[in-house]
Amino acid sequence: MLSERELRRALRRKPLIGAGGPFHGFVDLWFVHQSLAGGRGTEILAGLGAKMLGGRFTPRGAFETLYVATTAETARIEAESRITVSGVVRAPSKPYVHFMVCGRLQKVLNLTDARVLETLKTTAEEMTASWVMGQIQGDGAPTQMLGRVVILPGELKRFSFRPARTGRTAAVWRFCPTG
Repeated sequence: MLSERELRRALRRKPLIGAGGPFHGFVDLWFVHQSLAGGRGTEILAGLGAKMLGGRFTPRGAFETLYVATTAETARIEAESRITVSGVVRAPSKPYVHFMVCGRLQKVLNLTDARVLETLKTTAEEMTASWVMGQIQGDGAPTQMLGRVVILPGELKRFSFRPARTGRTAAVWRFCPTG
């Protein structure tokens, strides 16, 4: 992948697309319970879990990111990836809350487009590789560097898709439901 500076320059000239829902997500039941017990709403659209724990495009403690997918199965796989990445646990028993949102994403950086990947000097394999170990070791992941560049202050917030087993996932930095 390009350096952060080169990524900024490359992203300025990449076309962005739109993508329609519905979109599915899974949130840890413990997180929803804590929010409700604290007198707040469920906050499932806030993306607070990714800010607290990190995510594919989100360095730990950096910014809120809502991860959604085009299918419930893909959303669940991505939600469980933190636990299953080692290969030791195949099917975690952790309870989740499944939600579905109807909406339309605008300004999507389509990371399933080979031309976009070539411009960023990356591959589908790098976009879908495990990010957890890099974060644990303090290095971060290339996808987290991309997330930092995409959400730079003063830049338009962009949305990023990545290929998945049964659908596509999106990292969303600003989401306005419709309907």
